[in-house]
Amino acid sequence: MDWSEAARRLSLGEVGVLPTDTMYGVVASALKPAAVERVYDLRRRELGKPMIVLIGGWEDLERFGMTVEPPTRGWLEKVWPGPVSVVLPAQGWGLEYLHRGTGGIAFRMPAKPQLRALLAAIGPIVAPSANLAGEAPARDVAEAKHYFGEDAFYLDEGELRNPPSALVDARVFPPKVLRPAHGFKIEKAFNLGAPNAAFAHRSSYRQPPDAAPIPFSRTADARGWAPTRGRRDYYVCSTGV
Repeated sequence: MDWSEAARRLSLGEVGVLPTDTMYGVVASALKPAAVERVYDLRRRELGKPMIVLIGGWEDLERFGMTVEPPTRGWLEKVWPGPVSVVLPAQGWGLEYLHRGTGGIAFRMPAKPQLRALLAAIGPIVAPSANLAGEAPARDVAEAKHYFGEDAFYLDEGELRNPPSALVDARVFPPKVLRPAHGFKIEKAFNLGAPNAAFAHRSSYRQPPDAAPIPFSRTADARGWAPTRGRRDYYVCSTGV
């Protein structure tokens, strides 16, 4: 298995385990809802928890109808590419399979060249850590195979012991750290002491004014989704690449 073969199989809607610049992730095309649902099934992941989406460049955000204003982009360029995932607002019809009713999607632009090339070829991918829900992330392909067996393909680059990415909610100001990471200081990363330091985003997706977001739970309908009660701004993301 090499990176070009991994790209081919992901483009067909398959699920794979790939090495990222942080840890191994179990990945699928973020543009294929059925593939995204397979990742939830394989990881036995709580259906209301969104997964981190890896992007290859700024243009990938446009695939989700999102425009990042110049001030926001300036701050994001301080941490991207790199191990910082940032939640941006993405509440709208057509994206529920990614934001899971939270109204936000966590994006990250990785630094690994081979991974960036794959993303440029096939588009964004969902990339939670390679483990079952509640278990330790796989440090190598052998551990990942213990979790997923023949239900995924594998690209082996030996053992990875890097920490997961930091997770920051940029839908609020000041941005809120949802998951810390060693060495990451949000004040330094985003220069929060600067004048007019406010995050701005626009999305071309619009819901009707009377529409409510759709949280998800394991009390499922035929698709595995079900409305539950919850905060509109609730965002939970477990260990991610």
